[in-house]
Amino acid sequence: MFEEKLKDLRKRKNLSQEGLANLLGVSKQSVYKWERGVNKPDTENLKKMASLFDMKVDDLLNDEPLSEIEKGGVKVLTHKEKKNLKNYLRYMPLFGLITSLLLAVLFLTVLDFDLNIPLTVYILLPVIVYTFAFYLPFKIIQKKRER
Repeated sequence: MFEEKLKDLRKRKNLSQEGLANLLGVSKQSVYKWERGVNKPDTENLKKMASLFDMKVDDLLNDEPLSEIEKGGVKVLTHKEKKNLKNYLRYMPLFGLITSLLLAVLFLTVLDFDLNIPLTVYILLPVIVYTFAFYLPFKIIQKKRER
């Protein structure tokens, strides 16, 4: 099972056997033998692989398929996915605020009060859109991350 997992992880990173070998500082033949089940990597190479694939050595060695490696019912994210999620969460409220301000400007200038809607609606509508579209999902995701 380790052999299949190593091959799958390597392909997910778009690495050739030679590319993985270069990253680990071993020969291409070593990676080939690991993937065929002829040999097993030593402890240092296991640690390097776990770090490279952003997972624990135990998860690398156990017989569970990659799709079943989870933490508390949630699939383990790669380092790149974690970084992208953090950036998304960091900028989502700012994006929402800018969007709501642009909506307010749109309502006040382009529509020019032709719809006979009170001024408070023009001001409150973007804030409501911001709250429901950006701020609430941000807070929900943030609460889930704290658990």
